[in-house]
Amino acid sequence: MFDHIFNVITGLSEIAIWWMIWQDYRKARGKSDMKVTFPAKRWMAMIALSLGPLLALGINHYAQSPSQDIPEFDSKESLIRASGGGGASKSCTMTVNGKVLQSRRAGYKLAIACFVWDRTQDILDARPIQVSGLYDIRNDNIRLLATWGDSFNQYLIDRRPFTLTIALLNVPNGVTISQFSSLREARRIGVLIPDTVEGVIPQAGYSDFTVH
Repeated sequence: MFDHIFNVITGLSEIAIWWMIWQDYRKARGKSDMKVTFPAKRWMAMIALSLGPLLALGINHYAQSPSQDIPEFDSKESLIRASGGGGASKSCTMTVNGKVLQSRRAGYKLAIACFVWDRTQDILDARPIQVSGLYDIRNDNIRLLATWGDSFNQYLIDRRPFTLTIALLNVPNGVTISQFSSLREARRIGVLIPDTVEGVIPQAGYSDFTVH
C-alpha cells in the first residue's frame, strides 16, 4: 500500500514538473500559456515539486515499521523458556513464560512463526513463514508448536540455511493466522511480536536443533 503512495506522489510531482517545462517551451515558441497556471515564482514551485518524492519516501519509511521495534515487550523476567525444532520433526517449538504475558490475556492469543531470515531484507518481510495454531495465555509455561508441510521442508532442504528464526506472536482476538503471510502483514492487523530467537540448524541430515 505504502509503495503505491510513494509511486503516486512521485508520479504527480514529475508530471507537474514536465508540465511547467512544456509551458516554458510553448512560451519560447511564441505560444500563449495554456489555462492551467502556476505561481509567479516558478522556481519555488519547481523546488516544492522536486521535494515531493522525498516527502513520499519519508512517509513510506515511517510507515514501514522497522525491525528495531522488536521486541515489543519490556520485562525483567525471562519471556522465552526454550525453543527448538528442525527438519527431522518438520516443526519448531517455543516454550513461553505465560506469567509475564498476563496483561494481554484478555485480548490476545499466542502463536509462533518459523522462517528463514537471510538478512538480505528486513526481518518483517521474510517469507515463507510457517505459523502455529492459536494458544490461550495461561499463568504457566506454555509450549507452542508449529508444524510445516512438505513444501516448506523442501524449501529448507533446497536452501540449506544455517539458521531458523522463531518469532513469538501475540494475535488479537478475532484475527486468524490465514490473514497474514509475513510479520509485516501481521503487524498491520494488530499482531504484536514480543520477541524472536534464532537457532543453528545442523547441516548433517537436518536433524533437530535446540536454541536454548
